Amino acid sequence: MIAGFDCDTLCVMSAKNKQIMQRFVDEVWNKKSQTTVFELLTPEFRHYMPGIPQPVIGPAAYQQLADTFHKAFSRSRMEVDEAFSEGSRVCLLWTFTGTHSGAFNGREASGRKISIPGVGVCRLRGGKIEEVVSLYAAAAFEAMLAGPATRTTRQSRGSAESAPRRKAR
Repeated sequence: MIAGFDCDTLCVMSAKNKQIMQRFVDEVWNKKSQTTVFELLTPEFRHYMPGIPQPVIGPAAYQQLADTFHKAFSRSRMEVDEAFSEGSRVCLLWTFTGTHSGAFNGREASGRKISIPGVGVCRLRGGKIEEVVSLYAAAAFEAMLAGPATRTTRQSRGSAESAPRRKAR
């Protein structure tokens, strides 16, 4: 028994919470619904993620975050690779894919395809999402956006490739 729930109640709650999270990902991230965020998040919702020093608080702020990603990454999709739940907590293993087709974090569109695996640890209350902590390799994500250095970039940094070559004797 956990927090006063019997095993049957806990199993039903876990299954429902997992369904809510899977619906949330599908509708908000894949179908780009503008209403699901307000339906499924509590008013005091908090989202913590790498690269953002303060939590995203409330449904409206989260919708702005989702809109930023939708605008910056065309053909974006978030797949739930696995989902685990127990009681009020759900853990999602996910992969976000898309094409960098709009400005994002100060970077102009690059046309690069990205694929970012991550983890979301979620807490629900009364059938609504109260908190999400997302973890992903932020440095790898930034590297995907930046792409490989071009020859011009390497030369301007004074690499060995930009040094004059000597004729072999």
